[in-house]
Amino acid sequence: MCAQRISQPDRSFDTTTVSYALGGRKLFGTNLMPMKGKIVAVIDDDPEMRAAMACLLPAFGYSVNTFDSAETFLACASTCKAMCLVVDIQLGDISGVELAHQLRADGFAYPIIFMTGLDDELIQSQAAAAGCIAFLRKPFPANVLVDAIKKAVG
Repeated sequence: MCAQRISQPDRSFDTTTVSYALGGRKLFGTNLMPMKGKIVAVIDDDPEMRAAMACLLPAFGYSVNTFDSAETFLACASTCKAMCLVVDIQLGDISGVELAHQLRADGFAYPIIFMTGLDDELIQSQAAAAGCIAFLRKPFPANVLVDAIKKAVG
């Protein structure tokens, strides 16, 4: 069910002490709770990346909704309250760039941060053409992601 899917991360996590490495750097958060209304949707087919984001972003005051595919997100896009999307480029049947185009065609205007493990200029130009706010190459430091989210949500 979509309402349950977007209201809970894939795994439970503890926001009291968050310790996770992105790009080899560890982040330690202390007693930071997500702020209501500051929701980020993470769309990635990698369960470890979704779990990492679900642990990381609350340490910076964001609530996180995770989705395992573009199709899963599209099914719930009309009810999603996210302020921005963090989308993997390679998602399976529908790529992150194709997702961005489909969302725009359906009338949604989410700011999108793309992430990828590929170092490909063509993909980066396609992401730029799709209107991305930032293009992050995995692995990336947590502060780079948070700065991109701040840029996306204003």
